[in-house]
Amino acid sequence: GVVSHFNGVVWGPKPSGSANAFEGVHMFAEDDIFAVGWYQVRHFDGDSWKPMQGNTSKNLRGVWGATNQDVWAVGNYGQIIRYDGSFWKTELTGTNQNLRAVWGSSDNDVFIVGEGGTILHWDGFELLPMPVNTLQTFEDVDRKSVV
Repeated sequence: GVVSHFNGVVWGPKPSGSANAFEGVHMFAEDDIFAVGWYQVRHFDGDSWKPMQGNTSKNLRGVWGATNQDVWAVGNYGQIIRYDGSFWKTELTGTNQNLRAVWGSSDNDVFIVGEGGTILHWDGFELLPMPVNTLQTFEDVDRKSVV
């Protein structure tokens, strides 16, 4: 996968160590970046991109975290994995829809969107579907909007 880095003046390639494409990235700091994509999660520590172990049996499309100890990754066939600072664990979603994006305002207010009008919400205790009157595919979520 191709990763580009902006040094303040120009964009330049940064070796990722992977031939597979990336589809989502979330940055906490210049030396603390998570990227997801085709069957992979990688972390940049300031020097190099390193593969992370977790259930990456599906294509992952989006990643977001409240902190680097609480990171969500979403993907195809309802796949959600969540990082607790040590391990990636599978979250049960109750959907087989392809999930496209994740965003939250805090660790107890996370929204996940995807195909078939799917909107899921994590309230800090459980992940529940939200009612919506469309089967439209949602590609992204941010604050109070989905597209």
